[in-house]
Order: sequence, then structure tokens, then C-alpha cells
Amino acid sequence: MLMNKCLRKIAITILISIILINSFCLSVAGATNVSNCGGDENGGISGGQAGDQTGGEYAVKPWYNYGIEYVLRYKDSNAAMTIAQLAVSGANNDMVGYDQGERHTYWEQLERVNYNPSAITTPCEADCSGSTCANVKAAGFILNNEELKAIDEWGWTGSMRGDFEAHGWQVLSGAEYTDNPANLQPGDVLLNEQNHTNIYVGDAEGFTAFPIDDITVNLDEQNFQFAGAPKTVTYSGTKKAGEWIFSLFSQFVDFIVALITNGIKTSILGWAMTFEKAIDSSLKFIEGADN
Repeated sequence: MLMNKCLRKIAITILISIILINSFCLSVAGATNVSNCGGDENGGISGGQAGDQTGGEYAVKPWYNYGIEYVLRYKDSNAAMTIAQLAVSGANNDMVGYDQGERHTYWEQLERVNYNPSAITTPCEADCSGSTCANVKAAGFILNNEELKAIDEWGWTGSMRGDFEAHGWQVLSGAEYTDNPANLQPGDVLLNEQNHTNIYVGDAEGFTAFPIDDITVNLDEQNFQFAGAPKTVTYSGTKKAGEWIFSLFSQFVDFIVALITNGIKTSILGWAMTFEKAIDSSLKFIEGADN
């Protein structure tokens, strides 16, 4: 029993260390990406074919300074990470392209697929502000957050600062935020009120740098949902992903320990019997020699 507990603690400690090391490495390397929607396949702002024809109309790309004036930051960092995840899912789905004239069709598709951008299969369009507002609003429905739900999906760069600030967002304007990505957080909205906006997503490759306990999973295996973003996180009977994984891992460790323990017992028992037979044979030989 004591060995069981010790091995379990050692195994869990090793796993946590691996997660922390990977998180640190991933948060340092390649952690300055933005989800950016800008320009159709013809280099224009309207009139292109629905969907992303080039892979670059709506895409994850390295942070760049386009004259950023403000950084809008939501007060709940977990909700902000959900926004970042949605922004990456939308950018990675080539069904979503750029067109100011059809900018609202992205939101229409989000409503149809329960706010999961990766599930969109109908070509649609957005623009920089349309995609940003749509992803923020979608996060509100996923998280049942009334402030985020209230964001105007028709918002544009000139209206976003006032709308977001009225619904719980901070407005940051110092050069340490606008001119340097080092102080940004996933889910921050970067804004130039005259020209452009996008969403800072940090390390966008699968979001493996995000703390695992910030993800909630549905434990009903028949209805397990996690593809780009969970369809809902309000199930009764859910638990943190970290707790769920460690629970399964502990069961696996128990199984391995049982195998090892039984193996050790069998080995010891076998050697004991062999040793006993050797001693017995030796004694019999000695007794025979004495006679």
C-alpha cells in the first residue's frame, strides 16, 4: 500500500513537471501570434469568392504593429482564452474568408453550428471587426456570459472600444501594450479605430501552452465535445480536465503497480521455493555423506 502511494506520487509529479516544462517552452517560443482577418483573395476588401481562397484571408500570423492604439482586455482571463481559441479555430477554417460586403455571414454560420468555428462547412465571410466581435460574442454563448453575449456582432473598429468597455473590458493604451507583444495576453483585442483590429492568441498551435485546468470537459463519453472549442461548458457533473486526467492516470498507475507487485511476489515466491529446494537437497546430501 505504501509503495502504491509513493509510486503514484512520483508518477503524478513527473507528469506535472512535463506539463509545466512544455507549457514554459511553448509560452516562450512562437508565442506572439494574432488571428488576423484582412484582405480577400484579390487583395481587395469586397467582391471575392466566399471562403478563404488563399489560406491567408483569415489566418494566424505573427504579431505586427499596424498603428495599434488600444488593447482591449477582458477581466476574466479564462473567458479571454476561450475567445483566443475561437479566433484560432475561425482562422484555421478555410470556409471563412474576407469580404466587407458579406461580413455578417460568419456570425450567421456560427449561430448555426452552436458557435464552434471549426464546425462551419458553408463558405462565409467576415472582416477584421466582424470576425473579432463574432468570436467574442460566440464565447459569451459558450460560457453563458451575459457581458460577452451583449457585444454587437455588427460592431466596427470605430465602435468597438466603447462597446467593449461598456461590457467589462479594460482599455489599455500605453506603449508597453500597443508597441510590444511581450505584455499581451491571449484574448486581447488589438485595435486601431480607423484601420484595423485583430485578436492576440499567443501560442496558437493547439493551445498546448494553456494551463490544462482551464479547460472543462464533458465526462459523458457519449456526448464528448471538444473540437476547436467546446459547444458548452455548463454540464452538471463536469470536472476540470486536470482532475479527470489525473484520475484516469491514477487508475492506470494502480493497474501497473498491481502488475509489478504481483510480478515481484511471484518472483520472490519462485526464488524462495528454489532456494528452499537447494537447501533441502544440500542437507540430504550432507546427511547421506555422514551415513
